[in-house]
Amino acid sequence: MNPFITHNEAFELAEAGDYRGAGERYAQALREFELAAGNPQWRALIIERARLIPRETERASEIVREFFKMVPEWLRELHFDRFCESLSSDDIEPARMHWALLVIASGLPSLAKSTNIELLRDLVCQRFQVTQERAARGGSTRTDVTKRAERILLADRENLTARTLVIEGYTVEISNALERLSSSRGNKIAAAALDRMTDGERQRLRVSMRKSVRRLRRHLFQSRGGRLDSKLMTDAYRLLCYYYVGVGDLELAIRLARRGRRIRPQDGDVRSWVRKVVQLRRRR
Repeated sequence: MNPFITHNEAFELAEAGDYRGAGERYAQALREFELAAGNPQWRALIIERARLIPRETERASEIVREFFKMVPEWLRELHFDRFCESLSSDDIEPARMHWALLVIASGLPSLAKSTNIELLRDLVCQRFQVTQERAARGGSTRTDVTKRAERILLADRENLTARTLVIEGYTVEISNALERLSSSRGNKIAAAALDRMTDGERQRLRVSMRKSVRRLRRHLFQSRGGRLDSKLMTDAYRLLCYYYVGVGDLELAIRLARRGRRIRPQDGDVRSWVRKVVQLRRRR
């Protein structure tokens, strides 16, 4: 067992573009570093090597002790920096690989203290300017935050801040589109008003919002059973529901409304808008 040899093999595979093979070798190297940290025979061998350093024979044990302290931080910085570099260049496959390795490191006792995965997720969002403060500016800035957050999620599906901002971004976009249609008819966003739209209005809504609706539904699906704010999710389902009422797909609107109700079954406001959508079918 020599984690440095294994690590170097992984590096060479990554340089050759074999990210699957590199990921496997990198993961093996992490586990070998974990074993080496608690292996007295391996430590003794390293100390013997350290005694060969000119003028450091007496300090060999101290050098090795400091070396083992530095290894976890070195591994964290290596994989974190490579992750950020890959993500910056939209090279998603190696980004996923390096993030998966950080997750593995966070579960190994000798590496976990220097690899706090939630802290690293926060650092990723800060580095890529995916923040609530920027999103709150609205307009093109919110759109930029949404795009950046989606890129993060391609590599790390569990980034809660990125997922939240993506869902907020698409919810606001769909809400604005529905408000524009409703205001032209002298109404606030309401299921009954949207159900009375003309065929031309339905088509414009469908064409303009198709991509955003599809992406919002995907992000909500990927968030099921997760830690997202329940109000955020029910608000998103409400807007999706109203969209499908607007484009004339009442059955899908009702299914989505009931999903939203399952998230907050005791919320009176949620029960109210779900009931109004279901009543539309009875009136037809």
